[in-house]
Amino acid sequence: NNMQKAEINIKNELKEMDNDIILLKRQSELNIIKSNQNHELEEKKINNEVEIDKLRLQHKYREKKEEEELKKQIILKRQDLEKEEMEMKERAHIAVKRYLERMGYHVIYDDFLDQFIVAEDFDGLALIDVFYTTDIMSIKQPKIKRDVFEDAIYKFFLQEHEPVDVPVRYDTIELFICGDDRAIIIRHCVNAEL
Repeated sequence: NNMQKAEINIKNELKEMDNDIILLKRQSELNIIKSNQNHELEEKKINNEVEIDKLRLQHKYREKKEEEELKKQIILKRQDLEKEEMEMKERAHIAVKRYLERMGYHVIYDDFLDQFIVAEDFDGLALIDVFYTTDIMSIKQPKIKRDVFEDAIYKFFLQEHEPVDVPVRYDTIELFICGDDRAIIIRHCVNAEL
């Protein structure tokens, strides 16, 4: 009897051990599966991070290209505006010279890149500052600083022309440019205030 009991106990222990081994195998298999899943998840995470980095780089590249294109457009627009401004300034000076000649002035110097036209009339020399607009509502009385006027006199007489013994005054002429070949003199201020 004791032997049978011992034999049953051993069989029961062996069954429990078999069950424990089966459980351990299953646990090990689950751990391997979990490890593989974690590895796959980690791999996916790394791949996602790589994709995100690629997208960021592509976005930065696109932004840089767009910024460069915008800079090019700004430069071209600025060049167009500068060209248009120079053409406008040249037209203004041509219109003012025609006006001055009709008024009996003799134009001595005009470079539309320069600020002043120098003309002579019966009273002496006039440094004439040309102000123009294409918007009639934006016309306002121009003012110039005395040092700008004096610098213009110095530049004209001492650097480019022989000094003469005549009075020199500052005039302003304002005009409205209303087309490619039309300009209207709004105001000619003789001996303008500095």
